[in-house]
Amino acid sequence: MKSEADFIRQQITVLKDRLGLLESEGKKTMRKGLDLSFSASGDKTIDKLKGYNWNYLIEWDAGTSCNIPAKGYGAGYGSFRITMKGDDPESSIIERVKLGKGYSCNAAEIDVLAHALSRLGDTLHPDSASIASVHCIGDSQIALGWLTKKGVPYSKTCPKFPESIARLRAAMTGFKSVTGQWRTRTESVRIFGH
Repeated sequence: MKSEADFIRQQITVLKDRLGLLESEGKKTMRKGLDLSFSASGDKTIDKLKGYNWNYLIEWDAGTSCNIPAKGYGAGYGSFRITMKGDDPESSIIERVKLGKGYSCNAAEIDVLAHALSRLGDTLHPDSASIASVHCIGDSQIALGWLTKKGVPYSKTCPKFPESIARLRAAMTGFKSVTGQWRTRTESVRIFGH
């Protein structure tokens, strides 16, 4: 089994390769528009991460075009970004997710978090994932409740809700640990624009 330091070195190499960080004539060059240099993000939630043990940070937000049960809910959508420890979250690539129709806000929040965890899990080698600690930050207390608890009572009004929970549970398997933290809606809007 690899040490955590070996794991992190391996993942830095993989991520640099995926982001296009290349060695050229002894100088580090990057694809235009990418900057891996660290700068203070100003996000007070990120500043509070010092007490958490994590290798990867997932930040996400989601919603729906209609959150009214009588109207059949709306099209779910969301965004997430994954940051490796030591990198600046503001440099991470934001991925957008379109979920389809029939989503409540809560179901969309849970499903987008499941997408983010699945993306990270698909990117890592299974041996690497099994020693990876993932910390998730979002503004949905209900999604965070499902992330950190074995389950809380939920309303059966949105048919997508139990499906989203099942996807989240499946996406969490394989990691050493998955933890969660709440952040303000204002910060989520600043990062993701919705």
